[in-house]
Amino acid sequence: MLDQQQSSIAGKVNLFLALDIDEFDKIKVILPSLEANIQGIKVGLEFLYMHGWQKLIEIRQNYQLFIDVKLHDIPNTVAKAVRALVRNCHPNIITVHAAGGGAMLKSAVLEAQEEAYRLSIPAPDLIAVTVLTSLEKNDLNDIGWPNSSLAQVLQLAKLAFNSGVNGVVCSGQEVGLLRAVLGPKIRLIVPGIRPTGDAAFDQKRITTPTQAILDGATDLVVGRPIINASNPPRAAQLIQQQITDAVCRRV
Repeated sequence: MLDQQQSSIAGKVNLFLALDIDEFDKIKVILPSLEANIQGIKVGLEFLYMHGWQKLIEIRQNYQLFIDVKLHDIPNTVAKAVRALVRNCHPNIITVHAAGGGAMLKSAVLEAQEEAYRLSIPAPDLIAVTVLTSLEKNDLNDIGWPNSSLAQVLQLAKLAFNSGVNGVVCSGQEVGLLRAVLGPKIRLIVPGIRPTGDAAFDQKRITTPTQAILDGATDLVVGRPIINASNPPRAAQLIQQQITDAVCRRV
């Protein structure tokens, strides 16, 4: 398992490839070609339900492993789920929903630390999901959240931060505010990354790699702009170059 690459605002920015791919053989083909330009892989419910734990272990190799399952349940259930993930997969990152509340978040953090200690491995970072990047104000109103997406993200991020999580998932539109409010040490992971000119697909609150990094992101998540590109290695290389340039500008 790789050492955690916790980044301050001035440090390294990780590029995670979102493996939302149905065909496992395609994943095995594409990953080696991207190894030089990605630092980690992100798998979610789609991958885990389609391929299972053993397939995940087969491909993780030297990548940081980001398990994006957005756990949200009563504290005891979430704690047991975190324990199982740490035991079976040795991930670097696990996501939990901030909307699950402080008790749930604290239970998840504690269980991750205790299970990692029992196994003598580094504890994963627990990262809180605030508001999905597919949601905007009208969607929030539909589910009974009267706040704007920015206000809702800030409220949930503060709750998560005060509950001991290591970081927050947020859109590029919120990363600057969260960095200013929560300080330099918290990990800010930004999905919905689209290089200039790329389609948004089902994401609504998107941003470019450069802007996300200048605003304070520590990790970027990119899927379809790489996977669906005519030349995935070249697409990953171009994004990695934008990351490198932006980090130099930020420092």
